[in-house]
Amino acid sequence: IKAHCINPVDSRETGMEKKGINGQRTTGNGQASAIFPILLIAAFAAGIIIFYTLIDPSLHIWTLKCPLHLLTGLDCPVCGLQRAIHALLYGDIELSLKYNAFFVISLPYLIALTVAEVMKHLRCGNTFRKWVCHPLAIKAYIALCIAWGILRNLLI
Repeated sequence: IKAHCINPVDSRETGMEKKGINGQRTTGNGQASAIFPILLIAAFAAGIIIFYTLIDPSLHIWTLKCPLHLLTGLDCPVCGLQRAIHALLYGDIELSLKYNAFFVISLPYLIALTVAEVMKHLRCGNTFRKWVCHPLAIKAYIALCIAWGILRNLLI
């Protein structure tokens, strides 16, 4: 798979050959080292989609339960996340918002972070990555997540 952003220098042109992960041969442009994390991200996303399409977390005991909710009865910022994913996969946005509104609203940012990670491995999109992964953006997201965890318990 050739990516547009990876430096197109061919190892045959430079006479250089590098050893990649587990000693496998790679060209000078690092394609092998760029593709593995992308495949890992894709496999993880596919696994989540398949799992939550097949399993309804509200009906199965095999899904994770929140220890904070079990001990205190309070909802943490990610309580309801599994049920929200399941509802989203079935197109029920209203139900998904009831389970975890913060997740649904922040989903575009989470997708942008994933795209930025892929772009990092393809060695492109520096401006996009700098904007999405800016420390201020990450801190704001964490602060909003904490605020959501507090507010959702006050609104109940």
